[in-house]
Formats: sequence, C-alpha cells, structure tokens
Amino acid sequence: MTQTLSTTASQILGWDMRCENTTVVVTDSSGKGLGGIIFSLGRDISAENVEWFCAEFARGPTIQCLLDEDTGEMTNICPAELLAAVIGISSALKRGAQTIIALYDNMSSVSCINKRSSRSHTMNRVVDALNKNCPEAGHIVTAFHVPGNTNCLADMLSRADNTDAKKRMESIGRELDVNTILTELSL
Repeated sequence: MTQTLSTTASQILGWDMRCENTTVVVTDSSGKGLGGIIFSLGRDISAENVEWFCAEFARGPTIQCLLDEDTGEMTNICPAELLAAVIGISSALKRGAQTIIALYDNMSSVSCINKRSSRSHTMNRVVDALNKNCPEAGHIVTAFHVPGNTNCLADMLSRADNTDAKKRMESIGRELDVNTILTELSL
C-alpha cells in the first residue's frame, strides 16, 4: 500500500496556524493615550489568559521619546497607533506566541507592521524597535485593519485614565506592565 504525503506551502515555509500558539492583539490610540487587549486563541477567554493596557501620553516620557512628541497630546496619530500595536505584539511574543494577529484601525500602521518599514522617520523608529526585539525566525506577525467603530474596547482603553481602566478591566484580565515593554523598546 502506498501512502501519499501532502506538503503545503505553509509547512515548507514553517507557518503554523494552529490556534494554541496564536495570540490576538487588538489596539487603538487616541489623542490622550494608547490602549489594547491581548489574548490567546485556543484557550479559555478568562482573566488569566487576557492582558490589557492603557498608557497616557502625558505620563510617559518613554512614549514621547519614541514618538518625537514633547507634549501630552498627539499631533500625528499614525505613530501612536503603531506604538500601541508594537506594545501588544511585544507582549504576545513574551507569552510565547508563534503566530500573532494584530487588529487595529489605522491603515498606515497596518502597512508598516506588514512591511516592517515606513516612509515616516518616526514610524520607522517604532517598527525598528520591534524588529530588534522580535526573534528573527519562527514567528509570524500579521496586521489587519478593522473599522474604527468595531474597535470599542481598545478605543475605551486608549481614552481612559489608568484608574478608570483598572476598575473596568479587573474582571476581564490582568494589566500589562507597559513601562517594562517601553523601556525594552527604547534601549
């Protein structure tokens, strides 16, 4: 009896789309700050498996350094949208994710993650920080655009102050230490 072996392009390229190693990152940015939620597919969506973050621009000198902003308000939202995604992706990598799906509502930032470069100097600095902290092999990071009106939870986190976010999110998941990730990205 002859066995037929089937090999797909995904297997040859090392892509593994099994859910147990896939993490979803949903992020947003506003004029006030950054926010996002990170969870793994194939696991229970419980407080132990969900992380969230919010960071206000005015309270984050590391954020301002990465984004070339010296005020508490953002003047160009694209780099901030990218930084929010990079924070979530960095967390997913620390969780051991092999496949990372990033969802957010800014097309320029989606393109930057997928191409790993941008025409913008500021966006290149942010994506370069991810590239230097991202293992070179064995991980797939893909970004997708979602309509802004469907990105409600991440939008709320990007506009909330930390105290309000903690009250709303304590039963949903644990807070991500954004400062540690920002420090690693800015080195």
